[in-house]
Amino acid sequence: MKLTTLAKAACLVGVIGLAGAASANTYPLTTTALGEPTLLNGDIGTIYGTESGSGLQTTDFFFSLGVAGSLGGDITSLDLTVAPGLNYSIVGLTSTLTDTSTTVGGGASFDLFNLPTGNYELAVSGTPVGSAGGIFSGVISVDAVPLPSAVWLLLSGVLGVAAMTRRRVPAATRSV
Repeated sequence: MKLTTLAKAACLVGVIGLAGAASANTYPLTTTALGEPTLLNGDIGTIYGTESGSGLQTTDFFFSLGVAGSLGGDITSLDLTVAPGLNYSIVGLTSTLTDTSTTVGGGASFDLFNLPTGNYELAVSGTPVGSAGGIFSGVISVDAVPLPSAVWLLLSGVLGVAAMTRRRVPAATRSV
């Protein structure tokens, strides 16, 4: 009897834990503010650009983070890379991430935590020095703020301990 109850409790905790899991998708970020992808928990945003001409060149990418009413998320990494070789090289590759009006991060690689839900613009800049211009690519990884899942897990654990404690107390000593 006790084993059956314990097995049921373990299944319930497992189901609650799986309810917090999300599937990841990969989205190319757009260079126009219309139709930008919305990045959710576990999603990956990819960027790719080519630059030609002389002097500093900038390409803007747009995306939304989270959905209305949610907590936003953490950009756990932004990594930019330049195509190898002399034909498509870029020097001084950097990026600036802004929300509607404020710069929230910058550099060739950075981590940002607890960003609010909203629209963001990623400006990637560099000077092409290759004989055919320059090519760059990058990846943005997003993780949700983990608090909601942790609360469910904690609550299920507390309820499980309370249920086990109540069963251990003999029925004759329980107050009604």
